[in-house]
Amino acid sequence: MLVYILGAVIVLQLAAFVICMMSKDKRIEVAKEKVRTFSEENTKLKAENEELNERYGVVDESNLKLMADLFGAQELNQKLSESNAQLAAQKEALEAATIELEEMGIRKDELVAATLHDIKNPAAAIQSLVELLESYDMSAHEQQEIMESLVISSASILDMAQGISDTFAKQDFAHKPSMVMGSLKDIIESVTRINDVCATQKGVRLIVRPSSAIPPFEFDPEKIGKAVDNIVSNAIKYSPSGSEVTVRSYYTDTNVTVEVTDKGIGIPKDEVSRIFEKGVKLSPRPTNGESSSGLGMWIVQRIVQEHNGDVLVTSKENRGTTVKLVLPIRQL
Repeated sequence: MLVYILGAVIVLQLAAFVICMMSKDKRIEVAKEKVRTFSEENTKLKAENEELNERYGVVDESNLKLMADLFGAQELNQKLSESNAQLAAQKEALEAATIELEEMGIRKDELVAATLHDIKNPAAAIQSLVELLESYDMSAHEQQEIMESLVISSASILDMAQGISDTFAKQDFAHKPSMVMGSLKDIIESVTRINDVCATQKGVRLIVRPSSAIPPFEFDPEKIGKAVDNIVSNAIKYSPSGSEVTVRSYYTDTNVTVEVTDKGIGIPKDEVSRIFEKGVKLSPRPTNGESSSGLGMWIVQRIVQEHNGDVLVTSKENRGTTVKLVLPIRQL
């Protein structure tokens, strides 16, 4: 019986050992299977990693190329910006030159118009003087005075012609006055002497009352002479026969005033404000059919403003007009 029991025990132990060995082998197989699976996955991952590395290399090369392209684009953009800046500067300079040329053209046209207008007065005086010489028996002294007036009028035209020739030669059309110390009394006497011939022919009495006490001061004699000539000739032009034109001058501590008063047809109240407009022709017309360009008072105002002065006009229709040129005194 004991033998059977021992045999059974041995058989059980052997069975347990076999079972244990079989379980161990199975675990080993499972482990081996996991190792194989891991190895396969690792191989697969390595392959994928190599593929990724290859792709990264391609991407890296693309990035380098893109960076090179970007750097080139930045350089090109910089060059374009510099070119645009140069073009903008050239455009600005061209626009400035165009504006300057346009302004020069305007000044040139104004200068020519003003000169042609101003030539009319001495030219008309020459015509009147020649008519006097032809129409009347005169003494030698009277003839001498007329010849002197002819010389003055002719010299005035020549001076204006020379002035505009010099201006065109220099291409300097600015209206800057040439300021020198001078006597306003001499200007008034010269202007009224020439205009007295036209006034006499028209039957207008020209009265001259300049102040001999006006001190010398700085002004442009040629330009102020033109301004005074314009207002005196206008006063005669718009005065009827038998009337008077009076020229006065006086001064204060700060200003010199030339005042010309006529007893002519005057200017309507609603038109006085337009008297300085360039080329404007108001309703009053010259009393003896004389021509009028509408430039005279525009020229006068421009000249006086260049001297930092002012032009004052008062007028009553059918009563007459007073024009004052007010010039600042700048003494030595």
